[in-house]
Amino acid sequence: MPVDVKTGTYLPGGEKLHWTYYDTATLVATGVSYSLFQTQLGAGATPKTYAQTNLTSAGQIPKGQKFTIHAISLEFLSHAQKVTADIQLLFTFLTTSWIRFIIPGKDSLYTKTISTILGTPVLWSTTPTVAGNNELIMSIGRFVGVDRLSIPIIMEEQTPFEVRLEYPTALGATNIVGDFVRVNLNGILDRKS
Repeated sequence: MPVDVKTGTYLPGGEKLHWTYYDTATLVATGVSYSLFQTQLGAGATPKTYAQTNLTSAGQIPKGQKFTIHAISLEFLSHAQKVTADIQLLFTFLTTSWIRFIIPGKDSLYTKTISTILGTPVLWSTTPTVAGNNELIMSIGRFVGVDRLSIPIIMEEQTPFEVRLEYPTALGATNIVGDFVRVNLNGILDRKS
């Protein structure tokens, strides 16, 4: 179903675009397995807004589209100012939480920790020698937040899928509860008009 576009991104029959589908999870206190891309734009008990998701078909690629994922990226959005005690809790969350890309009936096509995707394999904080001067050691790797796939994930129209955020460690009553994790699926979208 690829759109044959030779001179640009648009023809009367459709478009070929660099595209990102995204969805957002709100962190809760207990360890959970949270399924993203299962509630479409405008749906849910509290309807999802465009700020939270842009998928218009719950749990599947919309009809008339083919989506080739070339990268998965993450964003961590804070809802409140953090205190020193939250730093190690955030690091524990990042290193014990997993992102999994799943097509029902198949094994997981993608499984990585959040800290690996972010490019921060080593995370720890130090006690300040001067009050308020906390030094954060974020990485011995590279901080990017984007994981480019060496083998793209290709999904035809109406292919069911989910991205699962799994964090088995309970967050407890911390300032991290209520924060948001946004998962972005970056790639090429072939869309019929």
